[in-house]
Amino acid sequence: MRLTRDILAANVRRYFRALARNILLHPFIVLCYKVTEIGKAHALVGTQNVIFVMNHESSLDGPLLTDVLWSHSHIRGLVWHEEWRQPHKRITLSLFDAIVAGSPKHLPLTERHKRRKLTIESMIQTLTNGDSVAICPEGSIGDGKAVSIPAHYRGVHDVISAHPETPVILVTLEGLDASYFGKSPHKPKWSIRRLPISVHFQRVDNVSTRGGTACLNRRLEQYWNDNIPLEVAN
Repeated sequence: MRLTRDILAANVRRYFRALARNILLHPFIVLCYKVTEIGKAHALVGTQNVIFVMNHESSLDGPLLTDVLWSHSHIRGLVWHEEWRQPHKRITLSLFDAIVAGSPKHLPLTERHKRRKLTIESMIQTLTNGDSVAICPEGSIGDGKAVSIPAHYRGVHDVISAHPETPVILVTLEGLDASYFGKSPHKPKWSIRRLPISVHFQRVDNVSTRGGTACLNRRLEQYWNDNIPLEVAN
């Protein structure tokens, strides 16, 4: 009986998720942004579940990626706990099966470790189920210039370590920092012209986790900031 209820609930969420994407999200993006996709077909060929690792230019990054990759696979993105706690965002985030990351600093250390473990387990289970996950390793929205990833952020390292055979696709967003949802100090004034956005896809198989979390995060920074290819395992 419980399995039947779970299947029914999943189908209901899938229906409303498609409704929200096709009626709200996709028309909004088409109306406001001129999106150019680079390397998507080549990066996705032969894949089903993928680990998407992306830079973080705005609060629209996750929804944009979901829309661009709608026909490929169901993507569960990580969302910071502070956003999840906002009632007006939680409904949408729940609808798109977001995975909550992080926890308030006032909680006991044991509770914070427990929540971090649950986040990693949710990502691993998502990939095991044949779906994809999307991670912005910076954690917070950047300035659109340089990518900076805290050395102790473990999400990318842990999920790649648990699923080393799953393709990693590096996603580079350009332009959203100048949107209403970004933090660029040089945002253009209101205009009827659509804002140009580019989404670059680069696939890397067998990503190396040599050196642990801090080293992998540093190599990700070098990829985005210095155009240095991500190291692969031998």
